[in-house]
Amino acid sequence: MQQAAILQNLQFHPERALLTSIMETPFSKEIRICMKENTALKSHKAAAAIVVEVVEGEIIFETENEVLTMQKGMLVSLEANVLHSLKANQDSVIRLSVSKQVERPEHQH
Repeated sequence: MQQAAILQNLQFHPERALLTSIMETPFSKEIRICMKENTALKSHKAAAAIVVEVVEGEIIFETENEVLTMQKGMLVSLEANVLHSLKANQDSVIRLSVSKQVERPEHQH
C-alpha cells in the first residue's frame, strides 16, 4: 500500500503551474498541479488517458469542443491525445491521474 497527501507542502509559483509527482502505481501516475490565480497551462496533449480533479479552487478546462468551469470536487476525463488547456480562476490544487493502460490493437482473425 502507498500513501500520499495531496494538500501537504503546497507551493504556488506566481507565473506558472507547479507539477509534483505524488504517487506512481502499476496502472497510473498521480500528479499534483498547483496553479496560482490567473496562471495557465497552454494547450497540450497527454499521451495517455487522463482524469483531472479539482481538489481546491476553480479552473477553466478547455478542449477544442468544450469549455468547463470546474470547481472543487469536479472531475473530467479525456482520452489520450486530446488537446486541452487549463486556467486558474483562483489559487487551485488539481489532481491529475495519468493512465498507464496501453491501447491494444483489435484482434485479427
